[in-house]
Amino acid sequence: MRLLFRTRYSGIVGGAEAYASRAATALRELGHVVDVVYDEATPDRTPVDAHARPLSEAPQVPYDAALLHHLGPTTEAQLGRAAAYYVHDYVGTCATGSKTHARLGFATCERRFGTGCLAANYPLGCGARDPRTLVRLLRKRYGERERMGRAGRLLVASRHMHDHLVREGFAPRRLRVVQPALLPPDAELRDAPPPPSPLVILFLGRLTELKGPGTLLEAARLLHGDTGASIALHYAGSGPAEAKLRASAAAAPFPVRFLGWIDAAGRREALRASHVLALPSLWPEPYGLVGLEAAAHGVPTVAFDRGGIRQWLRHRESGLLVPDVGPEGMARALGEALLDETRYAHLRAGALRSAEQRTPRRGGQALANALAELAEETA
Repeated sequence: MRLLFRTRYSGIVGGAEAYASRAATALRELGHVVDVVYDEATPDRTPVDAHARPLSEAPQVPYDAALLHHLGPTTEAQLGRAAAYYVHDYVGTCATGSKTHARLGFATCERRFGTGCLAANYPLGCGARDPRTLVRLLRKRYGERERMGRAGRLLVASRHMHDHLVREGFAPRRLRVVQPALLPPDAELRDAPPPPSPLVILFLGRLTELKGPGTLLEAARLLHGDTGASIALHYAGSGPAEAKLRASAAAAPFPVRFLGWIDAAGRREALRASHVLALPSLWPEPYGLVGLEAAAHGVPTVAFDRGGIRQWLRHRESGLLVPDVGPEGMARALGEALLDETRYAHLRAGALRSAEQRTPRRGGQALANALAELAEETA
């Protein structure tokens, strides 16, 4: 097939671009032709694709199918029966995008999207502070929702997102759960010992309140205070919560490092130096791709049991699911994962096994099948 991928950014800014990059590579290895175009240049980031070009320079050739990774107003020309949209987050289905009620202990929002979100935002803490911003976001989401309705397929990575879209009124026949194309397992790690002490807890992602970096810092303090364990906390990423986090971390009784935004090589280095990945997200993660990236490096994940994470994380096999959102639960789970050598070895081996079950080839084939089905229907 000849396929068109469209991303918002030329570089890997978040999970959507990371997925698009790996998926394009996996499809090419299966013999498909993939052209990648983008809307906005981000020259300071690792390119999504070495051959990506601006939308204005897109090849003027017929495509069997298009896969869109964002739904801005300028995607109108590519929407249609032969276009699939990969739903990476709560676009078109949540006014603020958080799908979370901060004033209810970060409980997941179960209401359907609509004008009722205006009344719920302030009492429940949905995320918008300025009424004008809330109205603007609501209008934007209605536009995204309308464009989602015109795509031939909506692809998602998890059963959680599939069920969420069904509750939002999208027809199940238009939805497909497609396993992401991921990194191959790092074969060098199969028989390698874990990194030396201290026990390194890694946070890998944007530093925003909803990603829970502050909750993780408090959990690390509790773990250290309760057990005296020799730990270190590494934050790989940047974002609006960084300044406050740095100030809080200054008095931590253990090393806290801020690695900033890191490229693919830096991520590999950070993961190989870590014992566990913490995924303390306070919102329902649509999937949590970073956890399987860690698994490919033999790093188990400790995560709050939110959203689509249980799609890939097997409790006490490849990591630990934390039922209670908060620093206390995270601290207990980190201790369980790290402080028992036998259990840690079991989780480390389980993480590598989970990566072996989700190879780039399998992910690429799953995506190719979904797009081929769409192309056949619209031929």
